[in-house]
Amino acid sequence: MRILMVNTGFLPVPPNRGGSVEMHTYYLCNELAKLGNEIHYVTSVNPSAIFQRGVVLHKLPWIPFDFHGNYLKTMLGFGIGGFFAFIKALKVMNGNEYDIVHVHGHIPGFCLLPLKRKSIFIFTAHNPNPWMVESFSRLKQAFRICAFKTIELKIAMNADCVITVSERLKKEFVHRFGVPSEKIRVIPNGVDINLFRPTVSNSNEILSKYQLPEDYVLFVGRLVEQKGVQFLLKAVKGTNIHVAIVGGGTLYSYLKELSKRLGISKQVHFIGSVPLEDLRKIYSKAKFCVIPSVAEGFPCGLVGLEAMASGLPIVASRIEGIEEIVVDGYNGFLFEKGDVKKLRLHLTKLIEDEKLVKIMGKRSRKIVEDKFSWSVVAQKTFQLYKDLLDLSLIHI
Repeated sequence: MRILMVNTGFLPVPPNRGGSVEMHTYYLCNELAKLGNEIHYVTSVNPSAIFQRGVVLHKLPWIPFDFHGNYLKTMLGFGIGGFFAFIKALKVMNGNEYDIVHVHGHIPGFCLLPLKRKSIFIFTAHNPNPWMVESFSRLKQAFRICAFKTIELKIAMNADCVITVSERLKKEFVHRFGVPSEKIRVIPNGVDINLFRPTVSNSNEILSKYQLPEDYVLFVGRLVEQKGVQFLLKAVKGTNIHVAIVGGGTLYSYLKELSKRLGISKQVHFIGSVPLEDLRKIYSKAKFCVIPSVAEGFPCGLVGLEAMASGLPIVASRIEGIEEIVVDGYNGFLFEKGDVKKLRLHLTKLIEDEKLVKIMGKRSRKIVEDKFSWSVVAQKTFQLYKDLLDLSLIHI
């Protein structure tokens, strides 16, 4: 099968930090190539990238700016990168035929819609829509609503198929916006189960490198409103629990100041963004992972899967769809979003029960091995491609 995969154009693959969508396309392309497909991949590329035979690269310029932590600059980066991705994909499609055109970026997805008649056009929706996220900024929310209605919703309505990374996202498209249910398939994110493991060599060195205590719980993600880090900090107050916070974002200064006001600044370790090799070691040394988000496109994002692959229990807010990866009382605990008291109880219970942590951690690892490895995700995606091609032949 000949497939054109169009990335966002924003971050190179694999991304040095963040970039769950870019990470998704990187692994998906390689796994689809292993299945014998010819993958033409429109993306910017990190020099460290490794590709399977069968992946044909159509490289984009690497945007040489640091957009992390600034919303306006981030949106500018998405716009510039998306425009480059569209132009490159347009050139690649000129005179070439593909069975499938699979787009992950909003700008290239929107701009390539007029050409969808030449191939089966698939769009993957990775992120929650504006109504799924409580925003502290009216201006930001207004911008997101406008962008969603004029770009993403139009793509969803006109694509041959939409992939959502969770059942929750599918329900939103169907029930809130009227996208036909039969044109939406749910295929979750995946995780590299060989990269993220319970035991990583030389992981002890990470403690001294980032001045971490031996026992700490972990948060990984962007420091923005939807991630709910403020609830985690409030839950730590009154305990002896240490928290490592990996990531940067617009709320970095606010959260540091909040930890001071709460009197827990010595217990909260703001690490910032870290290299991938360090991240996997930080996961492996953590007691468990906390995900207090108020909304995610895929339950817990990729962080939840990385933590589970690393053998960690998950304590997460009960956002819709979270049960797709976390079973309350089995491989972690759930609490109602914003419920600081309940979150504190879960933190205390796990930090005091080493045996339970180990049992739940083993269960987490087994879940991702069975359901969320990239090979499993690629098999589901490839089967969807075949189903759509068979259906198109019937209608000819």
